[in-house]
Amino acid sequence: MTADAPLLPLDARIRLAHAVVQAVADDAGIEVLHIKGYAVDPGLYREGRRSTDVDVLARPDDAEPLLEALARNGWRVRTSFRTGSPFEHAAVARHDDWGWVDVHRRMPGLGIAPDLAFDRLRASGKTVAIAGVPCRVPGADHQALLIMVHDARTPGRINADARHLLHVLDEAALARVEAAAGELDAGLALAAATGRLDEHRDHPDHPLWAAIRAGGDR
Repeated sequence: MTADAPLLPLDARIRLAHAVVQAVADDAGIEVLHIKGYAVDPGLYREGRRSTDVDVLARPDDAEPLLEALARNGWRVRTSFRTGSPFEHAAVARHDDWGWVDVHRRMPGLGIAPDLAFDRLRASGKTVAIAGVPCRVPGADHQALLIMVHDARTPGRINADARHLLHVLDEAALARVEAAAGELDAGLALAAATGRLDEHRDHPDHPLWAAIRAGGDR
């Protein structure tokens, strides 16, 4: 894009950014999963919800090489893994044309080893076209779980994204999300997202999630 080019609508630019990030990852030989935002199946977000960045998950050993590959293609790292959050789970980079990308090396709330979590999410997943480029995304049940686990890090009892899923998913789908949480050791974070954190007062990480839900660091 040039300074004289018309601005793309935000949703179109973000979809194209997904495609560009995938191309960079492919060129570097790095497997990524596109998570959240426009990578999510229709209906899992409430109507009208907009995404403002690209989120990808990489294996921990691939996260820094992916950032280096992005830097070679015009992205500038704005927040490192160390400074991004107390979980040190994601780094943030920005491109003048394509905007923001969050590179995740783990997902807070998933208790199993990050490498194993990536492999399970990838194995459950599928390939979808985003702006015409094949991108790997988790399966629908894992998508719903990741949305809820991410929502658990926002202060409040039950926030908008989790509330929407509790409304639109039927009993069988919610049971599958619970099963996915068990597989990934994400039951506590799921409970936090769905207003059931007090049922887990004996869990050693209960104080952490209670503090987050009360407005502490995410």
